Amino acid sequence: MMPLLGFEIKKLLGKKSVLAVFVVLALALYGLLYIWFYSNPVLVGSKTSPYHGTASVRLNRRIAEEHSGYLSDDLIRRIIKDYTDRRLSGEDVFDGFGFDVTRTFALDYLRDFPKDKASVDVAHIKIASREDVGSAFPLKELKLGNFYPWSQLIGLLNDSFSLVLLAITFILAPVFSGDKARQLEGLLFSTLKGRDQLTRIKCGVTFLVGTTLFVVTQGVMVLAFSQFLGFRGWDTSVQLNLAWLSPVSNIMAFPVHLNLLQVTMGMLVIQALSLWLVLSVLLFISSRSRSSLLVFALSAGIPFGMSFLLQVTQTGFFNKLLMLFAPLTDSTDTWLLHLANSSGAFFPSFWVNLSFLLLVRLALIPLFLFLTYRTIQKAQV
Repeated sequence: MMPLLGFEIKKLLGKKSVLAVFVVLALALYGLLYIWFYSNPVLVGSKTSPYHGTASVRLNRRIAEEHSGYLSDDLIRRIIKDYTDRRLSGEDVFDGFGFDVTRTFALDYLRDFPKDKASVDVAHIKIASREDVGSAFPLKELKLGNFYPWSQLIGLLNDSFSLVLLAITFILAPVFSGDKARQLEGLLFSTLKGRDQLTRIKCGVTFLVGTTLFVVTQGVMVLAFSQFLGFRGWDTSVQLNLAWLSPVSNIMAFPVHLNLLQVTMGMLVIQALSLWLVLSVLLFISSRSRSSLLVFALSAGIPFGMSFLLQVTQTGFFNKLLMLFAPLTDSTDTWLLHLANSSGAFFPSFWVNLSFLLLVRLALIPLFLFLTYRTIQKAQV
Protein backbone atom coordinates (compact mmCIF):
# COMPACT_ATOMS: atom_id res chain seq x y z
CA MET A 1 0.00 0.00 0.00
CA MET A 2 2.64 2.56 1.06
CA PRO A 3 5.00 1.82 -1.87
CA LEU A 4 2.09 2.36 -4.29
CA LEU A 5 1.18 5.58 -2.50
CA GLY A 6 4.74 6.87 -2.80
CA PHE A 7 4.90 5.75 -6.43
CA GLU A 8 1.75 7.72 -7.35
CA ILE A 9 2.90 10.84 -5.48
CA LYS A 10 6.29 10.73 -7.17
CA LYS A 11 4.65 10.18 -10.56
CA LEU A 12 2.53 13.30 -10.13
CA LEU A 13 5.06 15.59 -8.45
CA GLY A 14 8.36 14.39 -9.91
CA LYS A 15 8.18 16.44 -13.11
CA LYS A 16 10.01 19.57 -14.14
CA SER A 17 6.70 21.16 -15.12
CA VAL A 18 5.41 20.67 -11.56
CA LEU A 19 8.55 22.26 -10.13
CA ALA A 20 7.98 25.21 -12.45
CA VAL A 21 4.38 25.46 -11.21
CA PHE A 22 5.59 25.57 -7.59
CA VAL A 23 8.09 28.33 -8.42
CA VAL A 24 5.47 30.39 -10.27
CA LEU A 25 2.94 29.81 -7.48
CA ALA A 26 5.41 30.96 -4.81
CA LEU A 27 6.23 34.13 -6.78
CA ALA A 28 2.55 34.84 -7.42
CA LEU A 29 1.67 34.37 -3.74
CA TYR A 30 4.44 36.75 -2.71
CA GLY A 31 3.04 39.22 -5.25
CA LEU A 32 -0.37 38.93 -3.61
CA LEU A 33 1.14 39.53 -0.16
CA TYR A 34 2.92 42.60 -1.52
CA ILE A 35 -0.26 43.99 -3.09
CA TRP A 36 -2.64 43.27 -0.21
CA PHE A 37 -0.29 43.99 2.72
CA TYR A 38 3.21 45.34 2.15
CA SER A 39 2.45 48.05 -0.42
CA ASN A 40 -1.09 48.96 0.66
CA PRO A 41 -0.97 52.72 1.36
CA VAL A 42 -3.78 52.54 3.94
CA LEU A 43 -1.76 50.01 5.94
CA VAL A 44 1.84 51.13 5.41
CA GLY A 45 1.33 54.87 4.76
CA SER A 46 3.13 56.99 2.20
CA LYS A 47 6.89 56.93 1.83
CA THR A 48 7.06 60.61 2.78
CA SER A 49 5.16 60.06 6.05
CA PRO A 50 7.02 59.82 9.36
CA TYR A 51 4.88 56.73 9.91
CA HIS A 52 5.72 54.24 7.18
CA GLY A 53 5.73 50.43 7.05
CA THR A 54 5.42 48.74 10.43
CA ALA A 55 5.29 52.15 12.18
CA SER A 56 2.15 52.98 10.19
CA VAL A 57 0.66 49.56 10.98
CA ARG A 58 1.25 50.10 14.71
CA LEU A 59 -0.22 53.62 14.57
CA ASN A 60 -3.36 52.49 12.75
CA ARG A 61 -3.76 49.58 15.14
CA ARG A 62 -3.47 51.93 18.13
CA ILE A 63 -6.02 54.34 16.66
CA ALA A 64 -8.51 51.52 16.06
CA GLU A 65 -7.99 49.96 19.49
CA GLU A 66 -8.47 53.31 21.25
CA HIS A 67 -11.86 53.63 19.56
CA SER A 68 -13.06 50.03 19.69
CA GLY A 69 -16.35 49.11 21.30
CA TYR A 70 -20.06 48.88 20.72
CA LEU A 71 -21.38 51.73 18.61
CA SER A 72 -22.85 54.82 20.23
CA ASP A 73 -23.17 58.45 19.21
CA ASP A 74 -20.50 59.35 21.79
CA LEU A 75 -18.03 56.83 20.34
CA ILE A 76 -18.67 58.02 16.80
CA ARG A 77 -18.25 61.68 17.80
CA ARG A 78 -15.00 60.88 19.58
CA ILE A 79 -13.68 59.09 16.48
CA ILE A 80 -14.68 62.03 14.26
CA LYS A 81 -13.08 64.51 16.69
CA ASP A 82 -9.77 62.62 16.77
CA TYR A 83 -9.83 62.14 12.99
CA THR A 84 -10.44 65.86 12.52
CA ASP A 85 -7.64 66.85 14.91
CA ARG A 86 -5.22 64.48 13.22
CA ARG A 87 -6.14 65.70 9.74
CA LEU A 88 -5.89 69.39 10.69
CA SER A 89 -2.60 68.91 12.53
CA GLY A 90 -0.68 68.93 9.27
CA GLU A 91 0.94 65.55 9.94
CA ASP A 92 1.47 63.38 6.88
CA VAL A 93 -0.67 60.59 8.33
CA PHE A 94 -3.77 59.02 6.81
CA ASP A 95 -6.22 57.82 9.45
CA GLY A 96 -8.14 55.26 7.40
CA PHE A 97 -10.13 54.07 10.40
CA GLY A 98 -11.37 57.55 11.26
CA PHE A 99 -12.02 58.38 7.61
CA ASP A 100 -14.23 55.30 7.07
CA VAL A 101 -16.22 55.92 10.27
CA THR A 102 -16.72 59.60 9.37
CA ARG A 103 -17.65 58.72 5.79
CA THR A 104 -20.24 56.20 6.99
CA PHE A 105 -21.87 58.08 9.85
CA ALA A 106 -21.24 61.78 9.06
CA LEU A 107 -20.87 62.12 5.31
CA ASP A 108 -22.14 65.72 5.23
CA TYR A 109 -19.49 66.71 7.77
CA LEU A 110 -16.81 65.08 5.61
CA ARG A 111 -18.04 66.90 2.50
CA ASP A 112 -17.96 70.25 4.30
CA PHE A 113 -14.84 69.52 6.32
CA PRO A 114 -13.71 72.36 8.66
CA LYS A 115 -10.71 74.37 7.56
CA ASP A 116 -9.32 74.92 11.07
CA LYS A 117 -9.80 73.62 14.59
CA ALA A 118 -11.65 76.76 15.66
CA SER A 119 -14.56 75.88 13.37
CA VAL A 120 -14.87 72.30 14.60
CA ASP A 121 -18.16 71.62 16.40
CA VAL A 122 -18.38 67.88 16.81
CA ALA A 123 -21.20 68.08 19.37
CA HIS A 124 -23.67 69.28 16.75
CA ILE A 125 -22.74 66.83 13.99
CA LYS A 126 -25.71 64.85 12.72
CA ILE A 127 -24.90 61.18 13.24
CA ALA A 128 -26.51 58.76 10.77
CA SER A 129 -29.24 56.59 12.24
CA ARG A 130 -29.84 52.88 11.80
CA GLU A 131 -32.27 53.66 8.99
CA ASP A 132 -29.83 56.04 7.31
CA VAL A 133 -27.13 53.37 7.00
CA GLY A 134 -29.55 50.50 6.33
CA SER A 135 -28.44 48.40 9.29
CA ALA A 136 -30.22 45.14 10.05
CA PHE A 137 -29.56 45.65 13.77
CA PRO A 138 -29.68 48.56 16.22
CA LEU A 139 -26.26 50.22 15.97
CA LYS A 140 -25.61 49.75 19.68
CA GLU A 141 -25.55 45.96 19.11
CA LEU A 142 -22.65 46.20 16.63
CA LYS A 143 -19.03 46.13 17.74
CA LEU A 144 -16.45 48.33 16.05
CA GLY A 145 -12.78 47.38 15.88
CA ASN A 146 -9.70 47.19 13.68
CA PHE A 147 -11.62 45.97 10.62
CA TYR A 148 -9.43 47.03 7.71
CA PRO A 149 -6.62 44.43 8.09
CA TRP A 150 -9.25 41.67 8.22
CA SER A 151 -10.90 42.88 5.02
CA GLN A 152 -7.46 42.67 3.40
CA LEU A 153 -6.86 39.16 4.77
CA ILE A 154 -10.18 37.92 3.39
CA GLY A 155 -9.41 39.41 -0.02
CA LEU A 156 -5.93 37.85 0.05
CA LEU A 157 -7.27 34.40 0.98
CA ASN A 158 -9.78 34.57 -1.87
CA ASP A 159 -7.08 35.45 -4.40
CA SER A 160 -4.62 32.84 -3.09
CA PHE A 161 -7.36 30.19 -3.24
CA SER A 162 -7.89 30.97 -6.93
CA LEU A 163 -4.16 30.54 -7.60
CA VAL A 164 -3.98 27.31 -5.59
CA LEU A 165 -6.96 25.92 -7.49
CA LEU A 166 -5.20 26.58 -10.79
CA ALA A 167 -1.96 24.99 -9.57
CA ILE A 168 -3.69 21.93 -8.11
CA THR A 169 -5.77 21.19 -11.18
CA PHE A 170 -2.68 21.44 -13.40
CA ILE A 171 -0.59 19.16 -11.16
CA LEU A 172 -3.29 16.52 -10.66
CA ALA A 173 -4.87 16.49 -14.11
CA PRO A 174 -2.78 13.43 -15.27
CA VAL A 175 -3.87 11.25 -12.33
CA PHE A 176 -5.77 8.88 -14.67
CA SER A 177 -5.43 10.52 -18.07
CA GLY A 178 -1.61 10.40 -17.92
CA ASP A 179 -1.65 6.60 -17.72
CA LYS A 180 -4.18 6.42 -20.53
CA ALA A 181 -2.09 8.68 -22.75
CA ARG A 182 0.93 6.39 -22.24
CA GLN A 183 -1.30 3.32 -22.65
CA LEU A 184 -0.32 2.01 -19.22
CA GLU A 185 -3.80 1.50 -17.78
CA GLY A 186 -4.01 -2.06 -19.04
CA LEU A 187 -0.80 -2.97 -17.25
CA LEU A 188 -1.55 -1.06 -14.05
CA PHE A 189 -5.13 -2.36 -13.80
CA SER A 190 -4.32 -5.90 -14.95
CA THR A 191 -5.99 -7.61 -11.98
CA LEU A 192 -9.24 -6.93 -10.13
CA LYS A 193 -7.38 -6.38 -6.86
CA GLY A 194 -4.84 -4.11 -8.50
CA ARG A 195 -7.52 -2.15 -10.27
CA ASP A 196 -9.57 -1.50 -7.12
CA GLN A 197 -6.59 -0.79 -4.90
CA LEU A 198 -4.85 1.50 -7.37
CA THR A 199 -8.07 3.41 -8.05
CA ARG A 200 -8.47 4.08 -4.31
CA ILE A 201 -4.82 5.08 -4.02
CA LYS A 202 -5.06 7.49 -6.95
CA CYS A 203 -8.15 9.11 -5.41
CA GLY A 204 -6.43 9.28 -2.02
CA VAL A 205 -3.27 10.82 -3.46
CA THR A 206 -5.34 13.41 -5.33
CA PHE A 207 -7.08 14.52 -2.14
CA LEU A 208 -3.85 14.33 -0.09
CA VAL A 209 -1.78 16.47 -2.47
CA GLY A 210 -4.59 18.95 -3.10
CA THR A 211 -5.51 19.40 0.56
CA THR A 212 -1.87 19.68 1.64
CA LEU A 213 -1.13 22.40 -0.89
CA PHE A 214 -4.30 24.26 0.14
CA VAL A 215 -3.54 24.07 3.88
CA VAL A 216 0.11 25.08 3.44
CA THR A 217 -0.72 28.01 1.16
CA GLN A 218 -3.55 29.45 3.22
CA GLY A 219 -1.59 28.77 6.40
CA VAL A 220 1.34 30.82 5.09
CA MET A 221 -1.04 33.66 4.20
CA VAL A 222 -2.55 33.67 7.70
CA LEU A 223 0.93 33.46 9.26
CA ALA A 224 2.10 36.47 7.23
CA PHE A 225 -1.03 38.33 8.36
CA SER A 226 -0.38 37.51 12.02
CA GLN A 227 3.25 38.60 11.83
CA PHE A 228 2.66 41.86 9.96
CA LEU A 229 -0.79 43.00 11.10
CA GLY A 230 -1.77 40.83 14.07
CA PHE A 231 -5.17 39.40 14.98
CA ARG A 232 -6.55 42.45 16.81
CA GLY A 233 -10.01 43.36 15.63
CA TRP A 234 -11.12 39.75 15.19
CA ASP A 235 -14.30 40.37 17.22
CA THR A 236 -15.47 43.28 15.04
CA SER A 237 -19.03 42.78 13.80
CA VAL A 238 -19.00 41.86 10.12
CA GLN A 239 -21.55 44.63 9.55
CA LEU A 240 -18.88 47.14 10.64
CA ASN A 241 -16.28 46.04 8.14
CA LEU A 242 -16.69 49.49 6.63
CA ALA A 243 -14.22 48.67 3.85
CA TRP A 244 -17.00 46.54 2.32
CA LEU A 245 -19.50 49.39 2.07
CA SER A 246 -20.19 50.50 -1.49
CA PRO A 247 -23.07 51.94 -3.53
CA VAL A 248 -23.97 48.43 -4.75
CA SER A 249 -23.34 46.40 -1.58
CA ASN A 250 -24.30 47.25 1.99
CA ILE A 251 -22.86 44.73 4.45
CA MET A 252 -24.69 46.53 7.27
CA ALA A 253 -27.89 44.96 5.95
CA PHE A 254 -26.56 41.46 6.75
CA PRO A 255 -29.07 40.07 9.30
CA VAL A 256 -26.85 37.68 11.31
CA HIS A 257 -24.52 38.46 14.20
CA LEU A 258 -21.07 37.27 13.07
CA ASN A 259 -17.61 38.66 13.73
CA LEU A 260 -14.74 38.86 11.25
CA LEU A 261 -12.92 35.83 12.66
CA GLN A 262 -16.05 33.69 12.24
CA VAL A 263 -16.51 34.91 8.66
CA THR A 264 -12.86 34.15 7.84
CA MET A 265 -12.99 30.66 9.35
CA GLY A 266 -16.29 29.90 7.64
CA MET A 267 -14.86 31.05 4.32
CA LEU A 268 -11.86 28.72 4.71
CA VAL A 269 -14.20 25.80 5.45
CA ILE A 270 -16.21 26.55 2.30
CA GLN A 271 -12.97 26.83 0.32
CA ALA A 272 -11.80 23.42 1.58
CA LEU A 273 -15.14 21.82 0.72
CA SER A 274 -15.11 23.53 -2.69
CA LEU A 275 -11.59 22.23 -3.32
CA TRP A 276 -12.67 18.66 -2.56
CA LEU A 277 -15.61 19.04 -4.93
CA VAL A 278 -13.27 20.28 -7.68
CA LEU A 279 -10.90 17.36 -7.00
CA SER A 280 -13.73 14.83 -7.25
CA VAL A 281 -14.85 16.37 -10.56
CA LEU A 282 -11.22 16.33 -11.77
CA LEU A 283 -10.94 12.62 -10.95
CA PHE A 284 -14.09 11.88 -12.91
CA ILE A 285 -12.96 13.88 -15.96
CA SER A 286 -9.46 12.38 -15.80
CA SER A 287 -10.90 8.87 -15.69
CA ARG A 288 -12.69 9.50 -18.99
CA SER A 289 -10.02 11.38 -20.91
CA ARG A 290 -6.61 10.69 -22.42
CA SER A 291 -5.67 14.37 -22.54
CA SER A 292 -4.31 15.88 -19.33
CA LEU A 293 -4.53 19.31 -20.93
CA LEU A 294 -8.27 18.84 -21.50
CA VAL A 295 -8.71 17.66 -17.90
CA PHE A 296 -6.91 20.77 -16.65
CA ALA A 297 -8.89 23.07 -18.94
CA LEU A 298 -12.24 21.68 -17.78
CA SER A 299 -11.35 21.29 -14.10
CA ALA A 300 -10.01 24.83 -13.86
CA GLY A 301 -12.32 26.42 -16.40
CA ILE A 302 -15.58 25.32 -14.78
CA PRO A 303 -14.94 27.11 -11.42
CA PHE A 304 -13.75 30.32 -13.06
CA GLY A 305 -16.57 30.18 -15.59
CA MET A 306 -19.10 29.87 -12.77
CA SER A 307 -17.52 32.82 -10.99
CA PHE A 308 -17.82 34.92 -14.15
CA LEU A 309 -21.47 33.94 -14.63
CA LEU A 310 -22.20 34.87 -11.00
CA GLN A 311 -20.96 38.38 -11.75
CA VAL A 312 -23.03 38.56 -14.93
CA THR A 313 -26.28 37.17 -13.47
CA GLN A 314 -26.74 39.05 -10.20
CA THR A 315 -30.26 37.76 -9.55
CA GLY A 316 -32.67 35.04 -10.61
CA PHE A 317 -32.96 31.27 -10.36
CA PHE A 318 -29.83 30.61 -12.44
CA ASN A 319 -27.81 32.81 -10.08
CA LYS A 320 -29.13 30.84 -7.10
CA LEU A 321 -28.04 27.58 -8.76
CA LEU A 322 -24.57 28.99 -9.42
CA MET A 323 -24.28 30.00 -5.75
CA LEU A 324 -24.75 26.35 -4.78
CA PHE A 325 -21.90 25.06 -6.93
CA ALA A 326 -19.44 27.91 -7.64
CA PRO A 327 -16.19 26.97 -5.82
CA LEU A 328 -14.54 30.42 -5.72
CA THR A 329 -15.38 32.65 -2.75
CA ASP A 330 -14.37 36.04 -4.15
CA SER A 331 -16.64 38.95 -3.14
CA THR A 332 -17.28 37.46 0.28
CA ASP A 333 -19.61 40.30 1.25
CA THR A 334 -21.79 39.56 -1.78
CA TRP A 335 -21.85 35.88 -0.83
CA LEU A 336 -23.02 36.71 2.67
CA LEU A 337 -25.76 39.04 1.46
CA HIS A 338 -26.95 36.54 -1.17
CA LEU A 339 -27.21 33.74 1.39
CA ALA A 340 -29.06 35.99 3.84
CA ASN A 341 -32.50 35.74 2.23
CA SER A 342 -34.61 34.07 -0.44
CA SER A 343 -33.99 36.82 -3.01
CA GLY A 344 -30.37 35.69 -3.32
CA ALA A 345 -30.73 32.03 -2.35
CA PHE A 346 -33.45 29.39 -2.02
CA PHE A 347 -34.56 29.96 1.59
CA PRO A 348 -35.26 33.03 3.76
CA SER A 349 -32.73 32.03 6.46
CA PHE A 350 -28.96 32.49 6.17
CA TRP A 351 -28.23 29.39 8.25
CA VAL A 352 -30.62 27.23 6.22
CA ASN A 353 -29.10 28.47 2.94
CA LEU A 354 -25.56 27.88 4.21
CA SER A 355 -26.43 24.39 5.46
CA PHE A 356 -28.11 23.54 2.15
CA LEU A 357 -25.05 24.73 0.22
CA LEU A 358 -22.71 22.63 2.35
CA LEU A 359 -24.93 19.54 2.17
CA VAL A 360 -25.28 19.75 -1.63
CA ARG A 361 -21.50 19.96 -2.05
CA LEU A 362 -20.90 17.19 0.47
CA ALA A 363 -23.33 14.98 -1.45
CA LEU A 364 -21.69 15.68 -4.82
CA ILE A 365 -18.20 14.64 -3.68
CA PRO A 366 -18.99 10.92 -3.08
CA LEU A 367 -21.22 10.95 -6.17
CA PHE A 368 -18.34 11.96 -8.47
CA LEU A 369 -16.00 9.53 -6.69
CA PHE A 370 -18.50 6.72 -7.31
CA LEU A 371 -18.82 7.72 -10.97
CA THR A 372 -15.03 7.71 -11.24
CA TYR A 373 -14.84 4.21 -9.76
CA ARG A 374 -17.55 2.93 -12.09
CA THR A 375 -15.81 4.46 -15.10
CA ILE A 376 -12.53 2.72 -14.25
CA GLN A 377 -14.33 -0.58 -13.64
CA LYS A 378 -16.19 -0.49 -16.95
CA ALA A 379 -13.09 0.52 -18.86
CA GLN A 380 -11.29 -2.59 -17.63
CA VAL A 381 -13.99 -5.16 -18.09
